[in-house]
Amino acid sequence: MIDALLTLARGERRLERREPLRLQSILSAVLRERREELERHGLRLEAKLDDASAIGDPRLIERLVANLIDNAIRHNTTGAG
Repeated sequence: MIDALLTLARGERRLERREPLRLQSILSAVLRERREELERHGLRLEAKLDDASAIGDPRLIERLVANLIDNAIRHNTTGAG
């Protein structure tokens, strides 16, 4: 939690790094890290990741993606789809 808040605080100042990145690589890595937690909650996630590039701070984008996935896990219920 503290790491996320510090990253957010740094991001609100300005972007310290801007570099080309592949969004699907970041998303794939976060999904791999959350696989066990998804299974533990009885959730299934299917993702079709097309090639998508952007320019930005990879660490901030990773935190953004991780927060979205974590919220989806936390606030979802099994059989809701």
